[in-house]
Amino acid sequence: MSGDAFCNLDAGPDPKHSIAYLDLVTAQLRELKSFSYGLLGLKPGAAVLDLGCGTGDDARALAALVGAQGLVIGVDASRAMVAEARKRSLESGLEVEFIVGNAERLDLARNSFDACRSDRLLQHLPDPGRALREMVRVANPGAVVQAIDGDYGMVALDSTDRATTRTILDRICDGIRNGWIGRRLPALLRECGLKDVRTEAWVGTTADFRIANQMLDLEAVARRARDEGLVNAPAWAAWLKDLKRRHKQGQFFAGWTIFVATGRKAK
Repeated sequence: MSGDAFCNLDAGPDPKHSIAYLDLVTAQLRELKSFSYGLLGLKPGAAVLDLGCGTGDDARALAALVGAQGLVIGVDASRAMVAEARKRSLESGLEVEFIVGNAERLDLARNSFDACRSDRLLQHLPDPGRALREMVRVANPGAVVQAIDGDYGMVALDSTDRATTRTILDRICDGIRNGWIGRRLPALLRECGLKDVRTEAWVGTTADFRIANQMLDLEAVARRARDEGLVNAPAWAAWLKDLKRRHKQGQFFAGWTIFVATGRKAK
């Protein structure tokens, strides 16, 4: 799914496609998510901010970790996402709250959370540094602040046609507002004054063209590259045919890199 679709999701005709996309990604990234939760150092009773919460899957998982005495607040700019998150949480019994808000101007008090995190949010924002500074502002002294984001300049795709592959992968990256945000995370966290910054790289792979197509929007972006004159029609058609042939023959491969950057607010 094209990254720019998340920049103003509520302006679209129907959020169901975006919700389905997030469910797909969540299923693909379960191992990464579980690892990232562990880096937050959560204790029972902790207060956690999940910024860019989407449908609330991460917020509910975090609420289970902090227990009944804790609290998780999920914030998302999309009213449709917050409504879906609330609906999915109705019968969970977890201490989780969802609110509509602007990541770059949070209506939350300073020094309110024991941990703050965002997951694949900063790639979509006009000013990711400002959102990080807001996370630091609302974090308690000594709290962990975490940002997770992909780097679309580090997507790998095996193909017979290297030139067309490079062009289309560049078009995928350029279609994301901050397509290189993954490699920028350590510097951004340090610029916000965080200490003990630690960065981990997670690589996801698939041998299934259908999954890669859903994760990276391969066919749709390839069409845009053709329509924009970046690749000619014969090369575009041959490129897609080759990928689908590889899938049928068990030779398809795609991979992507996501970075988890974690720092601590000074006491």
